Amino acid sequence: MLKVDISSNIDAIAKKLVNQYPEHVRFATSKAINSTLDRTKKVLDRKLITQLKSPTPFTKKALYVWYSNKRTLKGEIGVKRIQAEYLKYQIKGGTRLPKGRKEAVPAEIRLNKYGNIPGRHAGAIRKLLEKPGVFQATIKGVSGIWQRGNRTRAGRFSVARRRRGNDIRLLVYYAPYVQYDKKPFTFYETGEKTIRRYLIREFNQAIRRAAKPGIKYQV
Repeated sequence: MLKVDISSNIDAIAKKLVNQYPEHVRFATSKAINSTLDRTKKVLDRKLITQLKSPTPFTKKALYVWYSNKRTLKGEIGVKRIQAEYLKYQIKGGTRLPKGRKEAVPAEIRLNKYGNIPGRHAGAIRKLLEKPGVFQATIKGVSGIWQRGNRTRAGRFSVARRRRGNDIRLLVYYAPYVQYDKKPFTFYETGEKTIRRYLIREFNQAIRRAAKPGIKYQV
């Protein structure tokens, strides 16, 4: 599960003050955790949009927050289960194995504005094969979806419905796996850095409001 746990960051501080201000510390600790979680989510939401290339609206809603209360004093921010299935490769890198026997990887094909094969999750391969001049084959050792047609002088590709073109181009190739070497979304690094930046500040503000002026804890 992709998550950052915030509870352990403040346990030591709370224990040092709980005997002196027992009626205030748990409340202040919970408030500090929750306000820090809110700040962290805002930062991570911005990073997700800027670090990932054209994320979909569904991906933009990937983060969740579990808030603390006075009883548990635990809180976390993480990536929802469905989005985590694909975002983990943007966060940790690694090798993604296809759900079927092979993964359809775009080659020379127009993608949608989110960088995906249009309608990929709604039978895109089937729809692609219904287009004129498009066929599935292995050519020179490359297995995938190809298209027959003619290259124009401008370098464009035209397809004639009634006559076979002289050229073919690879639209999609089938790969046994996809390797992710880059890790563009700095989820853990940004989350932990933001928590360290704000947690003590938020705790100091919460304990001053809950108790009395002058109470402050520094680390």
